[in-house]
Amino acid sequence: MGTDTPLPSTPKKAHTDNSNAASGSNHPTLPSLGNTPISLKNAPHVSGADYSVEVSRNAVASDLGVAIPEVEFEFFKLHILPPLHLSIDIDTIISDLVDDEIIVNGRWAAFPRDPWTYATDSSGVAQREKENEVFAPLATIIREITSSKRTGVHARRALEYESLPDSTPVCCFDKKGARPDGYFVFNTPNQPAMRFNGRAYWRDLATPAEFKLRDRREDLQGDINQICWDMHQIMREDPNRRFVFGFTIENIRMRIWMMNRSEVVVSQPFNFITDHKKFLHFFLSQTYASAHELGADPTMTLVKASTTGECIYDITVHDVKGKSEGEKPVPIVFRTAGLINDDGTKSPLGRGTRVWRVRRLVDGKPDATAPGRVLKDSWVDEDREREGNILQQIIGQPDISDTVRKALVALFLTAVAFGDVVIGGCPDGTRSLITRGADVPDTNMFSMEAFGHISSHKRGTTSSSLLLQCSTIPASDNLRRKVIKYFKKRHYRIVFAEECEPLSKTTSLHDVFTSLLRMTNGLFILHQSGPGWVHRDLSTGNILYDREKTRWVLSDVEYAKRLDVKTAHEIRTGTANFMAVEVDIRVYLHRSRTKSNVQQDPFSRLNIEDLAARMLTQEDSTYTSGTKFVQQIAEQKSESKQIFYYNPTHDLESLWWIAVYFVINKETFLRPPSGSTITKLNQSNSDTLNINHRNSAALPVATSIDPGMAQPALGSDRNNEYQVVSYLDKNQRAYSRSLFYSKEPRILALSGSSGGVMFEAHMNGLPAHLFDLGRSLNSLRENLRSHYFTIESPGYEIDKLVCSRTELYSQFMEAFSSMANVLSTQDIMAIPFRSDGYTIEPPQSTAKDLDHTSVSSANDNYKRKLRDNAQNSAGSSASKKPKHESPQLTESSEASEPESADVPGKGKAVAR
Repeated sequence: MGTDTPLPSTPKKAHTDNSNAASGSNHPTLPSLGNTPISLKNAPHVSGADYSVEVSRNAVASDLGVAIPEVEFEFFKLHILPPLHLSIDIDTIISDLVDDEIIVNGRWAAFPRDPWTYATDSSGVAQREKENEVFAPLATIIREITSSKRTGVHARRALEYESLPDSTPVCCFDKKGARPDGYFVFNTPNQPAMRFNGRAYWRDLATPAEFKLRDRREDLQGDINQICWDMHQIMREDPNRRFVFGFTIENIRMRIWMMNRSEVVVSQPFNFITDHKKFLHFFLSQTYASAHELGADPTMTLVKASTTGECIYDITVHDVKGKSEGEKPVPIVFRTAGLINDDGTKSPLGRGTRVWRVRRLVDGKPDATAPGRVLKDSWVDEDREREGNILQQIIGQPDISDTVRKALVALFLTAVAFGDVVIGGCPDGTRSLITRGADVPDTNMFSMEAFGHISSHKRGTTSSSLLLQCSTIPASDNLRRKVIKYFKKRHYRIVFAEECEPLSKTTSLHDVFTSLLRMTNGLFILHQSGPGWVHRDLSTGNILYDREKTRWVLSDVEYAKRLDVKTAHEIRTGTANFMAVEVDIRVYLHRSRTKSNVQQDPFSRLNIEDLAARMLTQEDSTYTSGTKFVQQIAEQKSESKQIFYYNPTHDLESLWWIAVYFVINKETFLRPPSGSTITKLNQSNSDTLNINHRNSAALPVATSIDPGMAQPALGSDRNNEYQVVSYLDKNQRAYSRSLFYSKEPRILALSGSSGGVMFEAHMNGLPAHLFDLGRSLNSLRENLRSHYFTIESPGYEIDKLVCSRTELYSQFMEAFSSMANVLSTQDIMAIPFRSDGYTIEPPQSTAKDLDHTSVSSANDNYKRKLRDNAQNSAGSSASKKPKHESPQLTESSEASEPESADVPGKGKAVAR
């Protein structure tokens, strides 16, 4: 694409009024921010028990980027470490330690030799045992320097140090069997209640430590991976943790670490044997700190804990709903009644979202008469508008009718309380509190890959200048471009009236396409209401079903933006699998070098009032296009340069990707009898699906495109359990994985090249019961491509009506409506691939016997239709056959909502 090619024009509007009068928010309304690239994560894919600790450690470290900020110890002391107790005088303590011969000849008496010298002993002792033996005196030294007789502080110590623990801390979520070389544990009055059978839980740990005798490249890399995983594990296990400290020692080099939801920061190394001031300052600052200075959240109180990890918390929400700017928030306390979701905590950095069922407290007790609520706790970008504010701005738009307003209310969750978390009168954030207002400098960076680090004992020196040389990397422009940068974040809570189930948990394709139809209708209203809004984060986790009101709703609007506000934001995280391809790579993919040959575009003018009324009466389950007519395209415009912006088309493309995901990236069957349930098996690598039923008839199953394939054999009737053997085409499965775990096939799928032919071929090769769905999705893909070519032709105006002018809304509505109507008569079940270990349980009531004849007839019809389709497809597309085969992927366990990842070890998927 040449730089002289005119770009599609975006209307230039001078809107700068961000008044929040309609929202009634206490926060100043921030401008809705622009488009942002996606940060892809590996850790969520390896957070389960199926992966080893080593694989998990590598994934966590890789998610932190190639380098992290490395700051001077002075910065840690001034802005990150808790302040020293006023009674502590470090110089006096060092003098006392010298007098007591704990410090001899300028070094700790317990370390007369550098640790690396012990690693060369030929005593036959294992390396791990040597490390335990050499670093064991640290516990004695820490007890000495923190004793009240030396510090003069007689207050209760916040932490107690445990060296070389003889038991592994208990993981309640990931069940990982790992333990740090040492750690501090909280020493607060309620802490003993969190322990069971004398064992520490990961949620008990305050500051982990990792040690190595040598400082070789592999030793440093080991400590990097281990300490980052330790800190992440603590924040993953403990909802009460806002940030966490850690420290590592390789030979003589000690580093201080801190992880929060925005970044990981490491100190420049110092000699822990001889640099006593820094050593003492770190441990003394930890020992007598208050809980919130060590990362605990004082607005969240542990009420009860169990050995299974089910904890009950009292959580304070500082509510600003309905408050004007300057008014104080109202603290409201809710008690948790069960964790709904914590997938956001599987990555070390990011929003760290957790969702609980809650009830409001009245006089210290849950109000049994009040309705249950859902509380969402997360860390949002500080300069972004808050989700509660955005909801109020969308619903409170002044220039919309009551019907449209009610439809928008029905489209979204109902926020009943929200606000930033407040600690000590200050909003809780990674800058406002955690670094005490200071920005973390990135002048020097610490390489997360240990190449180039120098081993001091090989050089025969331990000078401080060499210590700095070992890790500091000048932050060049090239390095900065590779560093994953997360913006400063603010701790935020919002409470919703509805408890819903995400689309990712749905197993009915009828429900899937019903929800997508409703979302298309809802997006039409959202896009065209007021100045126009786009959602920008559509995924299977953000489309929810409200069982109480029997409706599909849309959530997570923190990235929604007004179309008339054009500002940029550098990065955000999200599920990349359903992102529009153009948004993923931030390039207009369908630009033409010449003006479009189409001088007039037919389109259907959908009436926003009628569609809003249909949504309110739940009459959007079917759709027929409205009156069609022709409108002259506006005068062609062109601009030499234009920044890429998100537009309504990208929201619709996300819905298309969700539909494709459920059709080709799931195991599909004709739905079992009503009332059956699906549970996960222990055999995660099984190639069969167990279907429990009361009679001996087999359910119709998917077969490959080979018409001569034999039917699967039934299992024994003894246990009323049947094993249906998988005959899925391996290439088909590999291709489906590539679409959702790699970038290139997604780009090609929307192109007219061999990638588009490949997508069409795979749709035509789907099992018979999916053939019509695949054909409809491919047709919708062609409509989407045609739309892109039209709107991205030179000078075309991209505004809130951009999808109306080419009938794209009508095409999506008609396609999803048609598929939902077909599936209403014979539904199809879509579940994760059988290797993920799911089973279908029979309903409790007696089910009617399946008609053996009808089942056999259905399968014969499927085979016949499949054979005809395969032959027709082979004849029509022989000339289009791609020159290369589908990418071969190793099968991997599927998350409920996948993210693009390069997952090391078991189940590696193609990286995006």
